[in-house]
Amino acid sequence: MIAARAGYRHSADTIAKIRASNLGKKHKPMPESAKRKLSIAGAETIKRWRKRIEHLDRLGRLWKFRSTWELRFAQKLDVAELTWSFEPHRLLLSTGRVYVPDFWVEEWATYVEIKGFDGWGSKGKWQQAQTDGHPILLISDIETEIHTLNES
Repeated sequence: MIAARAGYRHSADTIAKIRASNLGKKHKPMPESAKRKLSIAGAETIKRWRKRIEHLDRLGRLWKFRSTWELRFAQKLDVAELTWSFEPHRLLLSTGRVYVPDFWVEEWATYVEIKGFDGWGSKGKWQQAQTDGHPILLISDIETEIHTLNES
């Protein structure tokens, strides 16, 4: 299936239209220098993705995070002795996109999205998930939020 962007799938009708519009078109071959640049850039991206921050939680489970924000939040959950999982579910949104929240906290019965800087412009997915009825909490200030949530 053809994907326009991560987590989004075209309908069968749209795919048929794309294929029909591309029939008979001749594309100029990509020069070797461009192919090399593309493959080098792809390899660098994969290397960045593979770098993960490891954390052994209070239950002895090993987790790998992409950011120190996620690590700090996990450490705070461990100190608070809360049961949590990292990226345990993929939520299918009503828009057809897929959303993977950062954490599921069992005692709160809530998904938690960690954003180091109030959202980073990706508010669309988590807001849509909230609209679709999924319990999601956005946290941008880890220190304050954990303390507040544990008191309530």
